[in-house]
Amino acid sequence: LKVVSERCKTWQILGLALMAFNDALDLRTAVVEAVQDQNITDVWPRLVKLAEATINRRLRAREQIATTVLNVANGFAYLPGDFMEVLSLYDATGRELTMQPIGMAVRNGTQGFYAVDSDRILAKEDGAFTLKYSAALPSVSGTLSASNWALLRWPQVYLYTVATEAARYLRNPEMAREFEAVADREIAAIAAQDASARYGRAKVRFGWVSP
Repeated sequence: LKVVSERCKTWQILGLALMAFNDALDLRTAVVEAVQDQNITDVWPRLVKLAEATINRRLRAREQIATTVLNVANGFAYLPGDFMEVLSLYDATGRELTMQPIGMAVRNGTQGFYAVDSDRILAKEDGAFTLKYSAALPSVSGTLSASNWALLRWPQVYLYTVATEAARYLRNPEMAREFEAVADREIAAIAAQDASARYGRAKVRFGWVSP
């Protein structure tokens, strides 16, 4: 087996026993050991930001669900800084609004509809609205003492995703592919676990007569 494959497989097998990160310093130490090159410390914040962008783009879990109140005035309200995607939007009476494409929302004069435009919510009615949304991970790129709930709960995802970016920085595509494959498996495992936790006992009711 190739050295890089052996390295990835060793980290994957021993990961649950060895990886318990308290902060970004622990993560950086683990990534340096994984790629076996200290040079990545010079660009550490950049690597973490790239990795977090990948995680935010690919992963949706119940821990990321957040709620806030938006005060719509003159037909719009600014979205939270950590906004990733809308899950639901309710008015003060508890009625859920229906999402539309921007063009339809602008042309449609009917209340009860909304659209997302860049960093804003567009609505045909003003007032306080409760937004439930998927939030981006709090970044750990700023300082080595930084931490967040995802680093503590999903250390493998952070390790392999940052290691992928580190391997790319070192211009080692083979190593990057190996780490990326492990990161993909970790993200898929989290998504499956989250789906089971949220919908494992859900029941389906058919709208027609079944045998």
